[in-house]
Amino acid sequence: MIKKRLFVIISVVVILLASSCTTADKLELTPLYKVKSHVVPNIKGDINVEEMIIHKDVGMGIGSNFVILTYLEMVGEETFVLYVDYTGGYWKFIEKLQLKIDDEFFTLTDKDPSRLVLNGGVEERAGFTLSAEIVEKLKNCSTLILQYYVDPFTMDAEAISNIKAFLNR
Repeated sequence: MIKKRLFVIISVVVILLASSCTTADKLELTPLYKVKSHVVPNIKGDINVEEMIIHKDVGMGIGSNFVILTYLEMVGEETFVLYVDYTGGYWKFIEKLQLKIDDEFFTLTDKDPSRLVLNGGVEERAGFTLSAEIVEKLKNCSTLILQYYVDPFTMDAEAISNIKAFLNR
C-alpha cells in the first residue's frame, strides 16, 4: 500500500513538473475523449501516461475548466487519476472532487494542489487518485455526476461510454 502511494505521489509530481501540455490553451484545442499518450522519463523506470479530457467548460467570464482522466503505469504499477484544471481570473481553490456514481457518493481530496499566478489570472490543478473500488464502479455505471466547484454536472451517455472504454484497457 505504501509502495503504491509513493508511486502515485512520485508520478503526479513528475507529471506536473515535466508536462506543459496541460495548459488551458493546449487543452482547449484537444477534442473530448481523444486519448493522448506520452512517456515521462524517470530514474526508477519510465512512466507511461495516457490522458483523456472528459469535460470542458470554456468561455468568457468563467475561465477554462477541464476534467482529465489519466492512466499512469510504471514498472507494472497502474493508477487512474482524475485531474481538474482551471485557468481564469480568480481563485477557485479546488481541493476536492465529489462523484455520484449511480446512487453512491464519493469525495476525493487533494491536500496539495498546484496553484500558479499568471499575468492577468491564475492556474490551478488538482489530482484525485481513483481507488480500485471507484474504478470498478465507473466501469459499470449508468449515471455519473461530478462536482468540484459550485455547480455539479452530469456526464452524458457518450462521456460514460468513453470513460468505460478508457478504464477497460
